[in-house]
Amino acid sequence: MKICFVCQANICRSFVAQQLLQRLLTQNKKPNIDVISRGIYTSPAYAVPDKIKNFLAQKQILPQAHTPVLLSKQDLAQSDLVLVMTQEQWDFVFNQAPQFTAKYHLLAEYALGQEQDIEDPISLTGKAFDRVMTQLEKAVFEVYRKITRPDTAL
Repeated sequence: MKICFVCQANICRSFVAQQLLQRLLTQNKKPNIDVISRGIYTSPAYAVPDKIKNFLAQKQILPQAHTPVLLSKQDLAQSDLVLVMTQEQWDFVFNQAPQFTAKYHLLAEYALGQEQDIEDPISLTGKAFDRVMTQLEKAVFEVYRKITRPDTAL
């Protein structure tokens, strides 16, 4: 199974989701699930913000160096599940490869049953930043629960 998290620049939400899910999979010895993250408008020159690095460090995750990666049609074709952060990103992904629509889901809807976007935390601070990151962490945990249930069918 291969899961692809998608956000705007692949330096905040999708990157954090990838790191959180990879940690859960590693801790619970689930080696048959690959996790990637991608951005729809990104550049290798973009850097993970310090507040994202600090959030991950608080979770005992010290990520390797990260170069943002632009989402490709190949990523969409090879992934079993594509989880986007916003409706705008869902629309973008759909327009790139409509033949894979069944794989595409808003993360909050797939994980939490909430038809809402997960806000971009890049410009947020304090409680607003914490709120978004808590929502993201809860969603990733629910994704983990869904994909590791014995009866799971994507």
